[in-house]
Amino acid sequence: MLFKNIVKVAQQLLRLLLPIAHVSGILRLSSVIILFAAAGQRMVFFRDLSGSRDSDGSNAKNMEIQGIKRAALLMLGMALLSVFFSVNRMGSLKDIFWIIFIPLNLFIFFACSRKIEAIWQQWSVLGSVLLLGLFTLGSAYCWSRTGTQGEAVSTGLWKYYPGPGLASTFMSFSLPFLWATALSESNKKRYVAIGLMGLVMWSAWLTGNRQFWIEWCVSMVWGGYWLCRKSPHRLRILLLAVLPLVGVMWVAIAHQTHERTNLSVPMAAHEDLRRSIWSYWYGEFLKAPLIGHGFGKIAQHQVYLQQFKLKQLPSEIQNIHEAVHAHNLVIDYLVQTGLMGTLAWAWLLLQLATLARHRAAVAKNGSVYADAVLQLMLIMLLKNMTDDFMNFEGSLYFWSEAGLLLALAAAENPVQPEVSEHESSLAKPLD
Repeated sequence: MLFKNIVKVAQQLLRLLLPIAHVSGILRLSSVIILFAAAGQRMVFFRDLSGSRDSDGSNAKNMEIQGIKRAALLMLGMALLSVFFSVNRMGSLKDIFWIIFIPLNLFIFFACSRKIEAIWQQWSVLGSVLLLGLFTLGSAYCWSRTGTQGEAVSTGLWKYYPGPGLASTFMSFSLPFLWATALSESNKKRYVAIGLMGLVMWSAWLTGNRQFWIEWCVSMVWGGYWLCRKSPHRLRILLLAVLPLVGVMWVAIAHQTHERTNLSVPMAAHEDLRRSIWSYWYGEFLKAPLIGHGFGKIAQHQVYLQQFKLKQLPSEIQNIHEAVHAHNLVIDYLVQTGLMGTLAWAWLLLQLATLARHRAAVAKNGSVYADAVLQLMLIMLLKNMTDDFMNFEGSLYFWSEAGLLLALAAAENPVQPEVSEHESSLAKPLD
């Protein structure tokens, strides 16, 4: 009895504290919390969530995510298959645990939250976005003082900063959540979300990440659609808004490209090494097309390249740090888990999109939170076409935010439990 009470307290603390830990990227401080959470949830993949029932005693929300559970189990199975039966054994069980099992476990954990829990988590995420923005501003100040990013982030508190690429990934992923909060809330959370969007833009500019502005443009178009969706002239308004948005995006990308490479955007694209890296890793996929070389991330890729492939790299990418992964999420999944694992991953995303569309369909006027899940998925794919940030931190944030958005969508429009004919007949009044 005491152990059960301790687990319940730990789970409630997790609901409040975990968003701050994972969105801010200070993950070295949160590993103990996450491990405790994994133990406390008692393998929610394989059982219904205890204590996650709706106010009427049903378990309707948990029943909704059965498709996600099945797809997650298949994805886990394909990853395990790639590790145990790959030729080069590039993957690791540790990576499967941290990158697939924990984030998807937490997705289920958040998606089945009660309304009051989801509201507390919403405030927690807003606070964590503020924390990430302040970390970015502080890191930029350190860079200006030390002269180099490396010296700044390796000293003092800033050694916990996730770095410009991962930090801008968190910022991109936060945009759907901030838009949904600003559009759906009528209280002070709306103004907090609007202010945080400005902070995110400023912080993203300081990271110098060019890809962020593409996701920003997508997010602004989506937000504009929701603002004018009831207007009979919404298509005309959107077309007029897209042009200046694309202009701002292009100016931001061009400026930051020139700052980093002293080249124009077309010249920088022509000299970019990613095409050579994509070609190299696609060739590796063709050597093990069914189950891949083993699910794993950068550490395993470095070992793989150093031991087997370094001499075969194209001359322009001999630097091992430029080729430790494919810089493309789809190619990385093909290399790691083969075609079978990549199809399982695609099915998992399809199940998430289906669940989001279902939550939006049951709402009378649509659900901005459910549609934000689709925006989050699009931003995740765009962000990872020229890099791969779906490692532990990125995967944790993506799946946790998706679960929280679905919980908020359900809080707006409570999921009705399915009633059998027998129960329905018992509920009818007697003549």
